[in-house]
Amino acid sequence: MILTTLIIICSLLFFLFIGLPVAFALLLVSLIGLYIMEGGPIGWFAVSSIAFERTISLGFLTIPLFVLMASVINRSGMSRDLFDIASKWLGRLPGGLAQATVAGCAAFGATTGSSVACALTIGKVALPEMERYGYGNRLATGAIVGGGALGMLIPPSLSLITYSVITDSSLGQLFIAAAIPGLIIAIMCMAYISIVCILFPTQGPKATAVPWITKIKALGKSWPLIVLVLGVLGSIYFGICTATESAAVGVLISIVLGVFVYRSLDLKSLFQAATEAAITTATISFIVYGGFVFGHFFTVTGIAQFVSEKVVAMNVSPWVILAMMNIIMLGLGCFLDVGSILLLTMPTFYPLAMQLGYDPIWFGVLMALNLEIAVMTPPFGLNLYVLRNISDMPMRDIIFGSMPFASIYAIGLVIVAIVPSLSLWLTHTMK
Repeated sequence: MILTTLIIICSLLFFLFIGLPVAFALLLVSLIGLYIMEGGPIGWFAVSSIAFERTISLGFLTIPLFVLMASVINRSGMSRDLFDIASKWLGRLPGGLAQATVAGCAAFGATTGSSVACALTIGKVALPEMERYGYGNRLATGAIVGGGALGMLIPPSLSLITYSVITDSSLGQLFIAAAIPGLIIAIMCMAYISIVCILFPTQGPKATAVPWITKIKALGKSWPLIVLVLGVLGSIYFGICTATESAAVGVLISIVLGVFVYRSLDLKSLFQAATEAAITTATISFIVYGGFVFGHFFTVTGIAQFVSEKVVAMNVSPWVILAMMNIIMLGLGCFLDVGSILLLTMPTFYPLAMQLGYDPIWFGVLMALNLEIAVMTPPFGLNLYVLRNISDMPMRDIIFGSMPFASIYAIGLVIVAIVPSLSLWLTHTMK
């Protein structure tokens, strides 16, 4: 059992290293492992039933719905409005435009669920403005990379959706649980920017003063976001809709906003958004399916239960084990993408966490925080490359600019781990 598992994990890492797509790598090594454990191809018969049983669930339907909602919103022009509001209200503060970038990413994250989408969309709007006012390269890029990562935590988060599908955890509770930690980290990032710019004013010059009447008028642009957030998260929190139903509500609201409010959505752009969502959904679904088969291999070997029993028998503090899991995920984040990390670790980490008595919702929020750090850390942090593609900034400045924000996320991770009520309090008040 142990030898087969080690061979399979090493083979998986090798296939990922040579560039084989994650879904195919997971399926290939799982089929090899099942062949070895079952003594022939008989172990493959369960693969098709796994695909059918796990992907026909209503919970799985949240993936294409939220992806479609994000695709529609990305084409609406909401990102420009959100940054405009934040910059008008925060621009006169030390590092105000960088703070507005983080605030805009936090708000836009509530519509997309993707850190890459946040960094890309808000970055295109915010970076030229910060360059115009002479912001330091590292502070400007760090604010975009760090702010963009919020899209992975603030609901609706695609990483939380994936975690929910893999572990059968309540997606509605995961969304509500992630809200407060996301806001806390956003405030910590903005506070860091303010402190840096107070100590070094040239790093973040103040923007042009805006009259109060203009600020108040700008708030009028925020109502579409409020409607969308209330429609999605409010319906979950007050028990009106399930997570899947709220995703459908979100799609409907986003289309109505795109057509009648922003007037940026016609039949052609709606078709393009649907096509983009279909491709993204197919990619995610194939990866998740590969993860299901990989998890089935772990079940057949019994390695997850074996590891759980051995770790519990070590009689060490559960906090030590939790710290080890977090360190492993942070290390993997330097080399693998978010989906690979979840699918590699959850077959072992989740049963172990449940064996130790951890709350599955709290544990999911911690995993999302880990993944946020992963998208900011070299050499494979996706947000780093997204920003490099939309700017002429040296990669060195982008990496060094993101490191303080990665440290802030690490501090946030520790705070949420020590104070579970930060993520669980709202879930206990849900109807």
